[in-house]
Amino acid sequence: MGFQAKEVQVLCEATRKDIDVDLSVLVDRNGRASENYGTPRNSSSSILVVHLVESDSRLRAQLARRLLTAGFHTEIYAGTQEFASFAPKEGVILIDDANHETGLHGMVGSLMQVAPGMPIIVYCDKPTITGVVAAMKAHAVNYLSLDVADDILFGAINEAFAESDKKRSLHRRIAEYAELIRNLSARERQVLEMLVEGESNKGMARLLGLSPRTVEIHRMKMMGKLGAKTSAQAVKIWCIANITE
Repeated sequence: MGFQAKEVQVLCEATRKDIDVDLSVLVDRNGRASENYGTPRNSSSSILVVHLVESDSRLRAQLARRLLTAGFHTEIYAGTQEFASFAPKEGVILIDDANHETGLHGMVGSLMQVAPGMPIIVYCDKPTITGVVAAMKAHAVNYLSLDVADDILFGAINEAFAESDKKRSLHRRIAEYAELIRNLSARERQVLEMLVEGESNKGMARLLGLSPRTVEIHRMKMMGKLGAKTSAQAVKIWCIANITE
């Protein structure tokens, strides 16, 4: 049984919460450009790129036209293999849930290998509960009906891009803090890990077989290398560096 566009949107949002998952011009690769429409931008004012993956040429043209009129910079691909050959690094992927040999989960997985961290919005002609749940479990950020209203489609794209921007920022912080921790000596790292566990200087000294004064020196050096002014900041740096998704 099919669902109306609004029902699919509500179901998709509810499913994402239940399973706890985090969802200019049209220019083709030959350099052809459309008329100058307003350009959706993210918070850092960079152009939002939509990567449209659709094997049906007629449907691909229709969707590209919709994105064009909204002002999205759009790259078009006839399939996942063509997308993989270009391996873009930024933007939002919009892809049809149809005719994929590996199924929806395999399709999303293969896209994530090529473009890790890039948000994926899946759409199809007649969404089903099974399709919505499968898309969310595969870590797509949204699942839309093909006849969804423009405001819902464009809103989903902008929301996905904003979420992606936050994730990129977090990944940069994780990498930065992990590098700071790698620069600590073995003893300084031990002191940091014990600090995270809530140990006092005296407790660390007892566990490490050192004097409290020596522990204090290691702790001061550790915090200096991390750029932490307080113990709480040092703990926060360790926690962020150890985030896994």
